[in-house]
Amino acid sequence: MNNSKVTDPDAVIDQAELLHGRYLLLRRGKKNLATVEVTV
Repeated sequence: MNNSKVTDPDAVIDQAELLHGRYLLLRRGKKNLATVEVTV
């Protein structure tokens, strides 16, 4: 998540971790990338 490895499956995303206040960058492996828009 945002180029940081997350190992806890119960991790909660904080507002401060969002890119530009609304996006997450997810990476699975070297070439698999996805962005997620978080809305409230």
